[in-house]
Amino acid sequence: MTIINQPNSLTLCGFKSKNKIDALMKQYKTLTPKIDAFNSYFPLKQNVKKYALHKVASRNTYLIDLMFEQKFVYLVAININTRYLFVELMNKVINPNKNAYGNKNTKTTAKYIRCLENMMINGMSVNYLSGDSEKCFTSNDAQNFYFANNITFIPVERLNKTQNAFRVNQHTSPNHNSLGIIDRVIRTIRDMAYHMEVNVITPQIMHDIVLQYNSAPHQTLSYYAGFDVSPKMVNDDAELENYIVRKICQENYNIKSQYGFDLAKGTKVKIYNEKDPMIKRRSLIQPGDFEVDAFTNGMYRIKNTNNNKIIMLPRTKIAPIITNH
Repeated sequence: MTIINQPNSLTLCGFKSKNKIDALMKQYKTLTPKIDAFNSYFPLKQNVKKYALHKVASRNTYLIDLMFEQKFVYLVAININTRYLFVELMNKVINPNKNAYGNKNTKTTAKYIRCLENMMINGMSVNYLSGDSEKCFTSNDAQNFYFANNITFIPVERLNKTQNAFRVNQHTSPNHNSLGIIDRVIRTIRDMAYHMEVNVITPQIMHDIVLQYNSAPHQTLSYYAGFDVSPKMVNDDAELENYIVRKICQENYNIKSQYGFDLAKGTKVKIYNEKDPMIKRRSLIQPGDFEVDAFTNGMYRIKNTNNNKIIMLPRTKIAPIITNH
């Protein structure tokens, strides 16, 4: 293979370290490093401590997601304000030799609606549902069920999975910044099963876990209530729910009012590069040139200036780029 040396055409630098960039810039005068090339640090811990907002919603709003557990798949629903948890089995064991995740029959709309009906029979009063774009959540039959039961479904935006903004990747994943509460409760369910020395979370074990979760003091709820409260206590007491929501709203207001939270439109920012078990993370910062477009509903609209694509992120996952002049 013949390599053609065209020094005058060099404009993009592939290195991040200062000594390599300085050496190359002496050789190739047209080479320009990226603004953030010398600083790959991202202040995630500081951002979470200073800028993390707690999610609240209208009464009777639930987040939903599917939880895959070997041969089982569960529909998980959690009330945003009260953290009260409902879990229903979506499937029976269809094929003992096949994982539930790979079996399309485990996620049909009919089974999803049956689970919602069971949750409502068991006391779930729901006005709003929010989840990703699972076909069973957004199908015509599901939409008809929502309409018949005065439920508004709010889909969560899906993001490109790839962590290199310049590579084409058609695969998407839900924006779990919006589903953080349900992500955490699914992890809690698995942690509880592990502590119980359970290898497989069967329907009976899941029933026990949900009962314990709803009955035990909840750290976040207790912090804002000022005393130990469980999801069940808050779910059964509208005044207590209102009190906790008001406290969270006040704290969110204080967080958004402090210096550093507000980023003006056009501010150049770097974005935290989320870990993905399917992709090796090369940097704490996503490659690309990003700037603030707007702030709405507790999230920042961030624009990739290379392709004008928009991504919604919390303040904790973005940091302004500070340049020295």
